[in-house]
Amino acid sequence: MDYRVDVPEGRRQADGRFREWMFDDALGAERAVRDARHRTAAMLRCWNCPQEQVDDIVLVVSEVVTNAVQHGAGVVRLRLLRQHTNVRIEVQDDSPRPPVLLTTPSTTADWGRGLRIVGGLAAHWGTHRAGSGKLVWAEVPCGTDLGIDDPAG
Repeated sequence: MDYRVDVPEGRRQADGRFREWMFDDALGAERAVRDARHRTAAMLRCWNCPQEQVDDIVLVVSEVVTNAVQHGAGVVRLRLLRQHTNVRIEVQDDSPRPPVLLTTPSTTADWGRGLRIVGGLAAHWGTHRAGSGKLVWAEVPCGTDLGIDDPAG
């Protein structure tokens, strides 16, 4: 199934497909996360990423976008970049407050384990200030060489 993307503020690759999307409060948290998962899966299929890794990468996107829409501020931006055998996920929002890795998340709560999931699936991940907000990034192995994207373009 190919997920059609009609986001005017998205950034297109040379092949005409989006690899960067913006979500605002008007979408609502649930829809923004769902759309991020669908768009990520569609992009990874376009790049011929193996399905097992698609599932892992989509889960990381879901966790990081969920954190951004629930705990961040303003517009949430999602960008995917091919880095040979890794996919780099970048999620930016307008809150300068860094994500918090809970030392002992509750075993019964529905929240608190997202960054541990990211850390378990990503080869590397981190966060840094970006403008007045922050950018959370993760590099997740995809099992095959996808080539490389120019982060500036």
